[in-house]
Amino acid sequence: MMPHSLQFPMLRVYIRRIVAPIAHELTNLNSYVARHPMTSAIALGSTTKITIDFLVQRNDVCTSNEAWSYDKHRGLAFGLFGAVYLGVCQWQIYGRVFPMICAAVCPGSAVAKSVLQVVLDQLVVFPAIYFPLFYGIQGAVRPESSLSSAGSTYRANVWGDCVAAWTVWAPVQLANFSLVPRHWRAPFISMTGLAWTASLSTKRGVIEVTAVEGNISQHTDFIDRCLTSSAMAGEVAAARQCLS
Repeated sequence: MMPHSLQFPMLRVYIRRIVAPIAHELTNLNSYVARHPMTSAIALGSTTKITIDFLVQRNDVCTSNEAWSYDKHRGLAFGLFGAVYLGVCQWQIYGRVFPMICAAVCPGSAVAKSVLQVVLDQLVVFPAIYFPLFYGIQGAVRPESSLSSAGSTYRANVWGDCVAAWTVWAPVQLANFSLVPRHWRAPFISMTGLAWTASLSTKRGVIEVTAVEGNISQHTDFIDRCLTSSAMAGEVAAARQCLS
């Protein structure tokens, strides 16, 4: 019987030929991300956000049998959000701010560091940075919206948005802060957040239009109440009766 080390020699050669180049490229990729963590995070964050939003928009059109029309302002908003938050903010927060806080608060315990970072991320970063940036960028980019309506939408949705985020990201971030090297944390979130981005695009991609319409309706109701409570109440009632 042939020794185990001599069995299937050609198979081992083929495996080495396949694995070796892949391992070499992965090593180069890791070195590049370690040297340029923020650039890598910006590129991956903006690319994944734009791509997923594009697919969601395309799927919405396919399911509704409408003519295809890409919403470039919505895509731009998601791309900017990916670059600004996933790229710049996350690298600064996860790569610099959180390690400094952990070194000061719990320098000796890896478990305590991971838990502290998860708590800060869920209770501070999401409500104070993530969602304000998300709604603010959409309000600034989309022509039918504004920063004012974006602020109103943020205040109306922040609790529900945070609860949804906590259920998804608390366990993911625990693994991220416990197992993932610091320079890979922002790219890791970009890749693991594909389903979350799709959900965000579906549920909040066009939220500003609803907010603007709601604000207009509220202002109209307010004016109507003022008119009907004034000396013009009779004229308003007569006009309404004629129109009906």
